[in-house]
Amino acid sequence: MGVYVDGFSTRLLPIFDHIDEEASAEAEKAWQNAMSSPAYDENFDPGDYAEAVQEYAIEVYENLQFTQQQLLGLATAGLYHLWERLLKQFFCKELRGWTFDGLTIYKIIAPADFRRLEELLSQFGFHVAQQSYYADLSELRLVANVFKHGDGKSCEELQTSAPHLFEGHNYHFDIFSKADSLELKPSDFTRYAKAVTDFWDTFPENLTLVDAG
Repeated sequence: MGVYVDGFSTRLLPIFDHIDEEASAEAEKAWQNAMSSPAYDENFDPGDYAEAVQEYAIEVYENLQFTQQQLLGLATAGLYHLWERLLKQFFCKELRGWTFDGLTIYKIIAPADFRRLEELLSQFGFHVAQQSYYADLSELRLVANVFKHGDGKSCEELQTSAPHLFEGHNYHFDIFSKADSLELKPSDFTRYAKAVTDFWDTFPENLTLVDAG
């Protein structure tokens, strides 16, 4: 888990640390090219070029910002699915040979969603909903679902529980989607990564069935 978080945080995310400077540099380059080109119109107005260059700078910045958002979304969704996969692998390994209601542990665990995993953990005495990081872990699940599926139940739930995540830039795609207005910050990824790390730090060393459900 640490390799995944560190790899994204230290290798990929810093690429976007200076997108405003990159946009300005591209605008300056476009301006210099325009000024060094011969004027074919005697009514040439440098102000027209200046306006066009400014619009170009905004476009470059928005494209970089959009790319950063997609990368953040994919990394965040990947973080959740990695947590889910590791937890399922742990269950299947530790409970190999167990059956519940005639079903093998694999058949129970493989299709389990977040709520089902939460129930299973409770049956073994680990009540994750009582942990301080639960809200961030649950929010991570919703964010992952929104980036994966777009509009839907998870998007509506996330808008209700974390409306501030939808107050960012809207890229005005041809087909409006509530999910398109979801905008993450690097600090959100850091917050989710801490929730996942805290989960494993508080995870019991041994599972003991206390409630068969």
